[in-house]
Amino acid sequence: MQQVEGRAALAAVARRLLSEHRALRRVCRTAGRDGSEGAAARALADRQALLWLAAAVLGVQEAADDGRGLFLGGPHWTLLALSGITERLGVPLPGPAADPREQVWAELADRVRHGVDCDIYATRLLW
Repeated sequence: MQQVEGRAALAAVARRLLSEHRALRRVCRTAGRDGSEGAAARALADRQALLWLAAAVLGVQEAADDGRGLFLGGPHWTLLALSGITERLGVPLPGPAADPREQVWAELADRVRHGVDCDIYATRLLW
């Protein structure tokens, strides 16, 4: 997946998640007014937490995107993370998108070869 295609796919996923957030806000405005609580409220809270997680993923990617094409600034790990979140939400990903796993695995394998941890900071391995 090229960077341009990845960024287009990332933008489409972000728009889809924004639509999901708007829909959730509409539901939450009326939730609980009829005295219902319990499982429905927990389900809404779970969806909101997943959307916050997606926002955090997008925020990390945006903050790391300095034009140098580094891992965290690129779309591949972000798309992989967001695909898991959208799957949990039951929101289909928009359009056909290339699978980002190959690029993510290649990055992780390269880090291991060079003694770099797989954390977000790419710190040197201690052993």
